Amino acid sequence: MVADVDEQGRSRVRWSVRPNYLAAVLLTAAVGCGLYFAVGQLIQDLAGAWANGAKGGVMPKHFVEHLVLACVLGSFFAIFAYAVGRVLIYGPTLHRITFGPDALYFEPPLIDEELRRVKQVSRSELGAIRLQPLRVRQSVTIDRGVWRLDTGAWLAYEDRAWLAVVLRAWAGRQERNSPDHPAPARRLVDQG
Repeated sequence: MVADVDEQGRSRVRWSVRPNYLAAVLLTAAVGCGLYFAVGQLIQDLAGAWANGAKGGVMPKHFVEHLVLACVLGSFFAIFAYAVGRVLIYGPTLHRITFGPDALYFEPPLIDEELRRVKQVSRSELGAIRLQPLRVRQSVTIDRGVWRLDTGAWLAYEDRAWLAVVLRAWAGRQERNSPDHPAPARRLVDQG
């Protein structure tokens, strides 16, 4: 995590999370093996139906199950292969929060609960900023009206806590974390 100044003189925080390449490749390979098995079963089902074609052309009873399994695993394999390939070619995604005089700017945009892309949040529509559990991991949440945005979910706890403190300071808020998870002190790395 780096704090610096952009080309227009605005403060910003930026970070990228290094993916676990080994886990991604192994997961993609495991789904690929499952897809290979499902396609093999489909081929056997079709070969059996072809061989028994003279007996009424009835498809084997597991054909539909194998077809659905192959389609689902094929979709997962395509998504995982795309994601792994994209990260290997372009590298990890760089996340930025830029502190404007009256708004926070997010790059890449955050996604709200209605799956809308949020590129900026003005100070007037900014609600509570919390460090709290959300979905699988703890995250920094930013309330924007009735919608809750989350950022920094894959950062280390200390970095998430520091980010929450910095966002609160910019917003002029004094929300606290839960008493059993106080925000630790964080040293600012300045590369300007």
